[in-house]
Amino acid sequence: MHVDSWRAAYPGLIPARFLDRLAVEGRERQWLRTLSEEDGRPLVLVAESGGELVGFATVAVPSRDADEPADVCEIPAIYVGPAAWGQGAGAALMEASVGAMREAGCREAILWAVAGNERAASFYVAQGWRDDGGRRPSQYFPDASEVVEVRFRRVL
Repeated sequence: MHVDSWRAAYPGLIPARFLDRLAVEGRERQWLRTLSEEDGRPLVLVAESGGELVGFATVAVPSRDADEPADVCEIPAIYVGPAAWGQGAGAALMEASVGAMREAGCREAILWAVAGNERAASFYVAQGWRDDGGRRPSQYFPDASEVVEVRFRRVL
């Protein structure tokens, strides 16, 4: 689902040479490492439909960005498989993520999205987020200088 969502969401935004190298095995290794970490592991939320995973979100308390205050949290990832787009899983994941950040005592939250991903940007704005002007090179594709990330922010 993770690999499928990237391949569906990012053509034209992330160079094909990177998307073509995505592999389920690599994502599986990453997830096994992430979920086995004792300290510093993000909160992982999942959306299911009919017993099948259709999406996930991760929440970092506090934000991973060193220049953010301690009461700013982050959603490092929120993805829904393309077969479930438009069916409410993303909104449910966002609602649960915001609730978890509020419960953790955060006053504000950020997330980063690939510039040009209008589907994601529209979703975030509809969920109460705003583009705050923050920009950075892609953390996932540092060799792709053409890929820029946009920061969204919302008050909790």
